[in-house]
Amino acid sequence: MQRTKRQKNDMVQISNSNKKQKLGNQITTINSNKYCLEDLANEILYEIFGYLNGYDIYKGFYNLNNRFQNLAINSNILTKINISTISKSNFEDYYHNILIPNQSQINFLRLSNPFVAEIIFSEPRLILNFIRLETIILDYVQEKNFNKFFDYLICLTTLHAITIFFVQDISSLDIIFSQIFRLSTLKYFKIEYQQLLSIDFTNYDSSSIEYLIIKGSFPFSAFHNLLCCLPKLQHLSINHFDTHYGYQKRNKSSSIQLKYLKHVSLKLNFVCFDEFEKIIKEFFHHIQILRLTTSCDEKYLDAKRWQQLILFHIPYLHYSLFHLFRRKDYTYNWEIDEELDLNHQRENSKSVKHLYIGCGRKLNRQNYFPNVIQLTISCYVEKLDDYSFITNLECMISLKQLTKLDINIWGFPFEEIIKLLRLTPNLYTLRFNAYSLQEIDSNSTKYNILLQHVLKKNKIENLLLTGDCSLNQIRFIVYVFSKLKYLKIRINSTTEISSIIRYLLSKTHNQAQHLFYLCISQIPEEYLKEIKDLIKLENLLDNYSIQYINNNLHLWW
Repeated sequence: MQRTKRQKNDMVQISNSNKKQKLGNQITTINSNKYCLEDLANEILYEIFGYLNGYDIYKGFYNLNNRFQNLAINSNILTKINISTISKSNFEDYYHNILIPNQSQINFLRLSNPFVAEIIFSEPRLILNFIRLETIILDYVQEKNFNKFFDYLICLTTLHAITIFFVQDISSLDIIFSQIFRLSTLKYFKIEYQQLLSIDFTNYDSSSIEYLIIKGSFPFSAFHNLLCCLPKLQHLSINHFDTHYGYQKRNKSSSIQLKYLKHVSLKLNFVCFDEFEKIIKEFFHHIQILRLTTSCDEKYLDAKRWQQLILFHIPYLHYSLFHLFRRKDYTYNWEIDEELDLNHQRENSKSVKHLYIGCGRKLNRQNYFPNVIQLTISCYVEKLDDYSFITNLECMISLKQLTKLDINIWGFPFEEIIKLLRLTPNLYTLRFNAYSLQEIDSNSTKYNILLQHVLKKNKIENLLLTGDCSLNQIRFIVYVFSKLKYLKIRINSTTEISSIIRYLLSKTHNQAQHLFYLCISQIPEEYLKEIKDLIKLENLLDNYSIQYINNNLHLWW
């Protein structure tokens, strides 16, 4: 079965590759004959639309002429709306010309901007007109807004997939699940949050959910009762059990067989095997794939015990994976939010989209991940002067494919960041610690020479800086990353906050001309009024929105 699935995946990849090659050949032929864009056949234009998001199609083609306007309207791309990196004025234009006229046709809606979500949900008649909406993804949701959102979602009878990312701690997961379980058509639910303060599953009725993904700490004591609510569950992934509490059954007697549950992926933090074994015996009879990450209890490695469990309680198991935290050299984050150590399962390397390097050993150049587009470096793999970290990294992944790079290291040299930027021309999102910029002030000439290639080629639109930033560092950042649209920073010096805001919003030097979203993290709430007053007094912005969310100040214009 696994072989057949891999063969199908390979066939899809070959088909997509042939499709791209065919389209490339067609466009090359057209260019060689010096045709105009208007000369392209509708079929070719629709193929081009397939590589763009809805807003790019609207911005690039909608206003050209009637033909392109009709093509954009009739393409299925406009039924999938992903509103993320877009300025306030562009959103308002898109909102009136695309979102409103096509609301009854839209089947996919992703709102990555907290301001946009509030605009759409502030008008009940608007969201209720999404009569074909099947999937909605809500990022940066505040718990206080959830009930308002849900009151509208429950009226959408076609909705079968919801993803919610809570930007702050959740006081009670009970309220959220009790609401979600009321959606009779829901098949897929993914929830992500920072911290959980309370949970209880004692009085809930069963849910229609088939795919459940929880990214956040979940108490093992509530696991049994959660499973009792999900008779149709097929796929389960929970990335963190965080409690020492034992196994608790529902207050009322219940008997449930999860006969559809085939795929389980769990990270068990300080959950002893004796307690987890009870879950296996009661609920996991039909599972075929089991992935566990665990720590502390070596009973998980007891082969004889597993042999008995598989023989009598999980007879359909096809594949399982177990490893202790201390033995992990790499963590490979799959697009379906799973973690896999390729030392155990090399054939799955093609599925890896996010490579996480998180231990202090030398990179294994024998491991190659051809489809990685996101890289996280969380600590030194070795001293950078002992061997070429980047050279070894190039042997593991295609740096040209990277679209997101997260350097989660306090003292990673900025010179190394520049070297990585020279090799990652398609990088759009970058995160690193502002401490790396400390050396810039004393070596500005040296870095100007190194940066010449980066200044011309980099496509960075989203930059997230951890650690405190100064005004001089902000000036340097804006100089290097001239295409910035989104900037997240932290400012420790209260005397520089006004200067940095004034610099970034200045209409005279126009250095940050593409910037339209600023997030200042870990800032006291009283600065919200101060920044509002500054913008008004100096007329820095005409049309903007500002909010204070979870100790962060968000400014959108």
